[in-house]
Amino acid sequence: MRRATSRRLKGIGASPGIAQGTVYVVNAGLDAPPQFHLDQEAVPKELERFEAAVALSTRQIREIRDRLSGADGGEHLLILEAHLLMLNDAVFVEGVKSLVREETINAEWALRKTIERIRSMFEGLAHDYFRERGSDIDFVGERILRNLMGQAQVFAADDLPEDVVVVAHDLSPADTAQLTRFRVRGLITEAGSRTSHAAIVARSLDIPAVVGLPGMLQIAGTGDRIVIDGFTGEVILSPTAKQISTAKDSEQRARTKEKDAIRASLTPAHTKDGYKVSIFGNVELPLEADAVLSHGGEGVGLYRTEFLFVGRATTPTEEEHLQNYRDLARRLAGRPLTIRTLDLGGDKLFSTAHKVQERNPALGLRAIRLCLQQPELLRTQLRAILRVAAEFPVRLMLPMITDVSEIHSAKQLIRAEIQTLRAEGIEHSADVPVGIMVETPAAAIVSDLLAKEVDFFAIGTNDLIQYSLAIDRGNEHVAHMYRPLHPAILRLIAQTTEAASHAGISVCVCGEMAAEAIHTPVLLGLGITELSMNATAIPWVKKIVRDSSFTDCRRLVDELLMTCSPLEVEERLRAYLKVHHPELDG
Repeated sequence: MRRATSRRLKGIGASPGIAQGTVYVVNAGLDAPPQFHLDQEAVPKELERFEAAVALSTRQIREIRDRLSGADGGEHLLILEAHLLMLNDAVFVEGVKSLVREETINAEWALRKTIERIRSMFEGLAHDYFRERGSDIDFVGERILRNLMGQAQVFAADDLPEDVVVVAHDLSPADTAQLTRFRVRGLITEAGSRTSHAAIVARSLDIPAVVGLPGMLQIAGTGDRIVIDGFTGEVILSPTAKQISTAKDSEQRARTKEKDAIRASLTPAHTKDGYKVSIFGNVELPLEADAVLSHGGEGVGLYRTEFLFVGRATTPTEEEHLQNYRDLARRLAGRPLTIRTLDLGGDKLFSTAHKVQERNPALGLRAIRLCLQQPELLRTQLRAILRVAAEFPVRLMLPMITDVSEIHSAKQLIRAEIQTLRAEGIEHSADVPVGIMVETPAAAIVSDLLAKEVDFFAIGTNDLIQYSLAIDRGNEHVAHMYRPLHPAILRLIAQTTEAASHAGISVCVCGEMAAEAIHTPVLLGLGITELSMNATAIPWVKKIVRDSSFTDCRRLVDELLMTCSPLEVEERLRAYLKVHHPELDG
């Protein structure tokens, strides 16, 4: 299909790179599943049908995993492993079977009801990343549904033509993981965000991707020529010959820059005038440490431990915590590891005895608040951290701190567990550095008081921006107002770094702001000494650090802190980048 005029569209740049090719539309439509009641004698056969669909789904994902594991590796394989675990999860599988038995309904209906129940557990989470993980149950559920209903899976990657840009409403991790660079040049989805699995897997496979482009399936058809820019989120449908030629040149230049950046990423990040910045990686699973190190990371600045808790019938044991922390620390081979304690609410834990239904969980009983109310959740985790710290360099980080009393309460628990471990004769460290997340306006405003109580700060810019500006990025009506460079945000960060400097402690930024290279000069000028981000962003950020002058960054920030509006800040930064980092211009 060839369209007469070119059309420019704008989505979310989710995986960096520029690509051009022809559209290949993936229709992921699924017929409405049937809903009916069963006779009691039909229940055993219905359970067998469901079990067979689960077994077939497991085999399909294993085949995809095994086909990819030899060459690709990486984060997408971890996601497939997580889906395999979900297919064997007692809460999920037995939940469906219980509904079939107790309500005498067909398996499709029971599956849908179970999916909705589990999916609702992820709604309202404070972190975009974990909200997006609710889509996992949708993807796994749809695969089982297709097998129950005898419908083919979305597509077979072996059937894809060469040099295509796949366009879909959304893709499961299993489908996305099959999009090798040899066949697929790019990916566009109507749904999703930078933290959706389609985006994560595309970055892992080094495939340029644009997500969050609703209506794409209505205007793009298989065979259309297309250009996509995974940096900016721009898409050109039916580009001109000149636009195609420009895209080819840009794609080649981007590839060359990427190779150069990765090669240089193994060197330290010093500015031209000697200011040293430590660059770390954010991880959710121990295996991700390998990608952090290969991209030049100097350790892990944020280990999100929530994956040990979500979707379980019981909370993780001390040995499970210890095994995960030790695995990650061994992969880092002596490099620093910062472990953040549980940062979820009780409504997301199956095992929580008293589940509070909260109208706004982001402002409710979560993180350190939950752990201080139910200290056993924290005690188990603290014991494992203290134990692994006897073998490896580990820091402990407390989330959602808003006042000094929370630090005192947490430290009291830490001291109690040190005494218990000593009495039990279990090897541990009694000198683990303790830090806090600064992610609320309250914490930033009293950062001078908090700094006297801890060994380091970590600024969680995602939540700090959300809470300070009263903006939910998931709300399409106000998402455009989410501005990391708002003068209020810059001043809160400046206040926090100044407090840390006076107290002689380090301060790290570990939100998405750290991963955006255009923000690097600003963060340097604000006095940040550590940055932690996803692995793929590390080479680019280190390059900007090395190409920067700390003196120039300081001068820039002094100017920005006197600026009145976010738009003016952005304009002044754009002018600075045009002169000092032209590769980031635009």
